[in-house]
Parts: sequence; C-alpha cells; structure tokens
Amino acid sequence: MRLFLFITILLALTAFGACTKDEPDDPNYPTVINTISTKSLDQTLSNLSETPLYQCTSVDNFGYFHITLDNTECGDFDSIYVFYSREDLVTMFYESILTYRNFLNVSDTSGIKIASIKTLSNVDYDKFYKTYPDSAQQGWIVTSDLQTLNNYKIPGTEIKILVSFDQVRSIEGKRYSELYIPQ
Repeated sequence: MRLFLFITILLALTAFGACTKDEPDDPNYPTVINTISTKSLDQTLSNLSETPLYQCTSVDNFGYFHITLDNTECGDFDSIYVFYSREDLVTMFYESILTYRNFLNVSDTSGIKIASIKTLSNVDYDKFYKTYPDSAQQGWIVTSDLQTLNNYKIPGTEIKILVSFDQVRSIEGKRYSELYIPQ
C-alpha cells in the first residue's frame, strides 16, 4: 500500500513538474478582434443599403459581411438566367473586390487568387457545364484562397461573391491589414 501511494505521489509530482507554459510571455498575444460599435454597425448597414448587395448580404457584430441566401428578399429579382464563362466570373470577382474594397478591407487584388467557382448547390463550374452544357445557372459563388501573412494562412479570410442572374448580389469575407503572429 505504501509503495502504491509513493508511486502515485511520484507520478503526480512528475506530471506537475513536466508542465510548461504554452503561451509566450507576450502582451500582444493573442490578437483579439472586438465587436464594432453600434454607431459603426449602423453606418456600415447604411452604406450597404446603398448598394445592390443589401438584399443578400448580412453584417455581423464584428463588421464582417456574409452571403445570406435565406433572406426572403434575396432572389426576388426581375432577371433572366445568364450564361457566364469562367473568364466572365473571374473578371466580376476582381472588379467587385475593388468596388467593395472598403467593406472587405482590401486595397488591391494582387495577393488574391480564386480557389473555386461553384453553383449555389456546391457543384464545380467545370462539372456543371460538363453535365449540363446548354444550361445557365441561377447563381455562382466565387471563392478566393486564404489570406497569407508571414507565410501563415489565416483561417476565415476567404472572400466570396455571389453572382446571381445578371450581377453581383452579395459579398462575404474580410482581409486584415495587420495581425499579430507570435514568434
């Protein structure tokens, strides 16, 4: 019994002694992203309402834009289905990033590459037209790659646009001009 108690205490002390502090002694770690003020959120929503994006885009408390297809007004457009080539969608993607750069916190498109072009039902562009070569799709979601800072991919930094019927109807995402990455 004493041997068992001795071994248990020895293991407990070894376990406590082996623990090291995982967080660096750095006052800037971790980067904290705070919610925006009510006044800033109201101004953002007001600015959004002056664009064609307002019906299919929502804004969260951090000021991030999201594609919102379940809004009852999203999709109530007097438009026809349009056939878009891959080049058309790529051009619209980069133009919309520049048009809405203030919403996305983007100054230029130099580091942004397209990762995918898919239908609203998540079918890849090439697969859709291989399966339905004579069809036009109601909507396309064009998604960028992740933002890279100091060779680190930053989760949640994809930029997405929704092209529905005849124009860009929504945007999603945000890029950061500054994030702290500890040593």
